[in-house]
Parts: sequence; C-alpha cells; structure tokens
Amino acid sequence: MATARTEEERAMAREHGKAKEAEAKMELHDDKARHAGHKQDSKLAHHLNPLHTHGTTTTTTGGVSEYPAGGHPPGYIP
Repeated sequence: MATARTEEERAMAREHGKAKEAEAKMELHDDKARHAGHKQDSKLAHHLNPLHTHGTTTTTTGGVSEYPAGGHPPGYIP
C-alpha cells in the first residue's frame, strides 16, 4: 500500500476510506433488511397456515388429549 505524500493525496485517501466505509454500511443495512424480510415472511407463512394447530396435542382434560396421537384434528386431509 502506498503512503500519501501530499496533503491532496491524504485528503483523497480519507475520502476513499469514507466511501468504502459508507458502502460497507449500506451493504450491512441491506443484509439486515433482507434478513428481517425473510424472518417476517417465515412468521407470516407460519401464522397463515390453516393446518397449523396451536397446542392442540396438549392435554387439557384430565390427561386425555383432544386429538389423536398424530396431532391432526378429525377429518384432516393432507
């Protein structure tokens, strides 16, 4: 790596460093936004699934579960 010898070269080097830092921050921001979008899509798909049952295989009445061992409600068709 060459050393800046004049004040102009130093200023150019500082500007170049700032530009690289800004580009890295933008890339990080884009990655975070993309990851947040994937998380949100995953959660949305999970909650919109009509076949997904929340806690229906747990015992609620004296140790007898509401649904059969497979966890699907009666009449379930895959």
